[in-house]
Amino acid sequence: ETSRQSRVRCPSPPIYFVPLRCCRLVRFPISSPSNHSSPPHQRDLGSMASPQCCANPPTLNPAAGEGKVVDSFGGIKAYVAGAQESKAAVVLISDVYGFDAPNLRKIADKVASSGYFVVVPDFLHGDPFVPEDADRPIAVWIKEHTPGKAFEEAKPVIAALKEQGASSVGAAGYCWGAKVVAE
Repeated sequence: ETSRQSRVRCPSPPIYFVPLRCCRLVRFPISSPSNHSSPPHQRDLGSMASPQCCANPPTLNPAAGEGKVVDSFGGIKAYVAGAQESKAAVVLISDVYGFDAPNLRKIADKVASSGYFVVVPDFLHGDPFVPEDADRPIAVWIKEHTPGKAFEEAKPVIAALKEQGASSVGAAGYCWGAKVVAE
């Protein structure tokens, strides 16, 4: 088992895939509970965003991708790709730059081309991290966009997938989004 710190410092952003069953999110610890006195979603998360997560910010493009943007999927704006009637679905969670990142949408499209229905929720609510904003460094931005909040917002998204007939739902995320998946 690797430590949380070594995972954060990997050369490319980590991605985690966690199968979800029976409309419940699967939780697993990133480190032993004895190391922390508060629940994961209440800890200071400023240290979770490594330089790799914020390096090379994308040029955001709300028109990118082969899928489409829907105003509400499980109550949240989302990019969706693939056949909605698929029995297998993936919730793909963005890094700090949000769901308008073209490469994220390309990944969603690629996963969808393998037969999955993919949902990329806008858990940042149109407020991605902007590295040039000196008044709002990553530590400040993270406090306004906790992975714990996105975890709670993911529950109705997963319920909506189950309601439309998905019998298996997985989740994958990059950097900030990987923390949401871990929650």
